[in-house]
Amino acid sequence: MEIDELLRQYARGERNFSGLYLHEAHLLEANLEGANFFEADLTGANLSRANLSRVNLTKANLSGANLIGVVRLVGH
Repeated sequence: MEIDELLRQYARGERNFSGLYLHEAHLLEANLEGANFFEADLTGANLSRANLSRVNLTKANLSGANLIGVVRLVGH
């Protein structure tokens, strides 16, 4: 999936992006709050300063991902 399409779907309310191949995706400062990236491949992705509050990253591959300044708040 192209990043522009992912962000359009997110803006329309889609939150399930499980299993997607997002190798080296540029998601700098993206708001992805509440998204589901279960088993997604985010190898080498740039998630710098992204909002990952309440994001499911279970079994996601984040090898080499840039996570500098990521907002990751755990909700109850």
